[in-house]
Amino acid sequence: MELDSFSAVKQMVLQNLGIALLPSRFVQLEKLQGTLVAIDISQGTFTRPTLLAYPAEKANDLRLASFIDWVIHIMITDGIGKSFSLLFD
Repeated sequence: MELDSFSAVKQMVLQNLGIALLPSRFVQLEKLQGTLVAIDISQGTFTRPTLLAYPAEKANDLRLASFIDWVIHIMITDGIGKSFSLLFD
């Protein structure tokens, strides 16, 4: 699904309707509150800080973990990102 508003995308993630690539400035409060988990994927060729955000209650979801591993693998394989770090609050 495509939306034109980062706020709308964030609300969908918070409602457990998926995960999203978002600029870090749009999820700072939710990271501090512990309602979203964010993986920093801004290193490499990205020109903006970009995060893969998902609801905190999905932190132990094996299907999500598998998807995250796939995204990281693709990012590294395609040279889009060189290193990733998990952000924990």
